Amino acid sequence: MSSKSTPSSGFQMPDSDLTGDCLSSGTVQPSFLRLSYLILKPSQDSSVAWQPDRRLSGLRLPSDFIHLTGAKEMAAERVNASYDKLAALLKRQEEQEDERNILLKKIEELTIKVASLNNSIAATKLEYLRMHNAEIPVVLNLPPEITHLIFFHASRNESLAEIKLSHICHEWRRLALGFPDMWSRIILTFSDKTHREQTSHRRRFLAYLERSRSWPLVLRFEIYSLAWCNGLAPMLLNFMKIAGKHALRWRRFSLEMIPPKPLFGVDWDNKDLLMVLHQLSTPVLELFEVILPSSPHLVPERNNGNLRRSFGGFPSKLALVRMDSLSFMRCTPPLDNITTLRLENRVDLRVQLAFRVFLELVNSTPSLVNLMIGKGVFDSNFAAPSSMRKASAKRLKNFLCVDQSVGENMWLWVDAPVLELLIFREIWFDPFVEYMKAAVDNKTPITHFPSLKTLALMDCVFDTPDDDFPLAHATRGMSHLYVYGGRLSVSRDRFLVPRVVELNSTTLFWPNMQTFACSLSEQGEPSERDYESYLQQVQSRSILLPTPCRLQLSRADAERWASAHPESWEALQSGGHFEEKSIDPRRSSEDVLECTPWPLSNFRDFWDQS
Repeated sequence: MSSKSTPSSGFQMPDSDLTGDCLSSGTVQPSFLRLSYLILKPSQDSSVAWQPDRRLSGLRLPSDFIHLTGAKEMAAERVNASYDKLAALLKRQEEQEDERNILLKKIEELTIKVASLNNSIAATKLEYLRMHNAEIPVVLNLPPEITHLIFFHASRNESLAEIKLSHICHEWRRLALGFPDMWSRIILTFSDKTHREQTSHRRRFLAYLERSRSWPLVLRFEIYSLAWCNGLAPMLLNFMKIAGKHALRWRRFSLEMIPPKPLFGVDWDNKDLLMVLHQLSTPVLELFEVILPSSPHLVPERNNGNLRRSFGGFPSKLALVRMDSLSFMRCTPPLDNITTLRLENRVDLRVQLAFRVFLELVNSTPSLVNLMIGKGVFDSNFAAPSSMRKASAKRLKNFLCVDQSVGENMWLWVDAPVLELLIFREIWFDPFVEYMKAAVDNKTPITHFPSLKTLALMDCVFDTPDDDFPLAHATRGMSHLYVYGGRLSVSRDRFLVPRVVELNSTTLFWPNMQTFACSLSEQGEPSERDYESYLQQVQSRSILLPTPCRLQLSRADAERWASAHPESWEALQSGGHFEEKSIDPRRSSEDVLECTPWPLSNFRDFWDQS
């Protein structure tokens, strides 16, 4: 094929590219498209206006092509618009690439930071493991016996400590669940709140019973009478029946109403609860405590019949018993091995046992060492039948009495050859004095306690001692006397020295007395004559007797005496008749059976002992 040349530029293009049938039947052929590209191809420089390709200068275009492509201006506008779009897309692409590069750089930086944190975490873990291995195993790797002692003492000193310890970590939980004695001490409270949470209360009780396995149980049921609701009675009975299934493991059992008084506005009778105890076998029971008064209108007026024995199986280890008189009447535990017995009246003197029951009680407790009798436990209307015999308390060493009937009648009906401590509290000795005088006139032998060492008269009332003071004669051998409270003002001047013509070792009260402890302030404001009287009494005793008598006073009383009457105080001190003694004669304002010089702890202390 021949070529055509353009005279202006010498540009040559094959005929096949420009000639021929560019247009055939109105259809643009490929050669035409190449030609249109050369004409419409934009410049690389966007600032330069569009110019057709120089290679086409002088080229003569067909009229049909010019007709199809239109004017040059229209072609330029379209090309510029397309170029703007392409430029915008290109710019957008460049911006996205820049953003991508920034993000990649950040990713690189974060990757380095993550790697640094991973290294720091690894180092922290290594340090933790080092400290864990160096420090914590001192606790976790203790011998099981030591860990057990720590857990055990914690559970005895803090409420629910065993649960708290078992929630520290898996290891401590395993250890705690492996010590059954930690779960053997169960304290349950019964109130309106307990009734609302009955399900959780019962679940916890069953969990403790299960975790304690076969370990001896220490059970305490505390009933709060001021927060009582009628629904608690069946709940308490249900819990008692559950506890009864484990009676073979009972070591200590306590069922106490707090405060110990009948429920107000509620018909409450303890009979059903006590019936649960009648046929139980409790071979390892050591302490039994029931203070559970009933509603007054449900209580019998008197009990002159026999005591109703409880516990079908004989608890050979039972040694400590504390009960109210009604519960004792309805559910008397075996008495053969009891060493400490405390009886109280909690129903406003509506329930009183016959005095002969006291004698039966003394005879039935051959091992009794400590006896506490509260106020109004036994009937004061006592007429001794001709067939009644004396009771013998062969091992009784400590006796605290707040009961008027026992205080009046024990001198004629009880032998206590080894009794060492005798405390009377809130006893009215006037009728006792008359009773003792009548007994002497009838030649009835009065019991003397040959081993008595200490006599205490707390808040007692008695007449002026004279030459025939039965109490002094009945307790003649004692060495230490405590007198606190009561009504002693009429006898202050002659309490230690009788009104007799001739004073000697035979006529003096308590010839073996070595100490006399009292509170001067409790007898009213002492006068100068009172101070002189006390001095003369201890001086007279020291002259007539081989053993001097010392007056024991609190520091407050001593300072008051020294300030009010310095001469007699100086004589008391210089003669060696004074001894300071700081004591609290009344340990509890609510419990008359807690007083000095009673040597035993509160029953709660017995219950808390391991």
